Amino acid sequence: MIKALKETGATKVYPATVPEIHKKLEDLEKLRAEDTKAPIRVIDDRTVSRKLRQLLGEMMG
Repeated sequence: MIKALKETGATKVYPATVPEIHKKLEDLEKLRAEDTKAPIRVIDDRTVSRKLRQLLGEMMG
């Protein structure tokens, strides 16, 4: 998740949206699957939103 956020190029002024992060996660998953010869895992928007809220909650304390 953090790698995907970094790769979106998001900033405080121009934050990334959930669809942008979802797309980046799908791209990273495709690369992982190619490297490991494993099947591609499906990532849905709801999971991305939930994980982002968890991550932000951990960062905010």
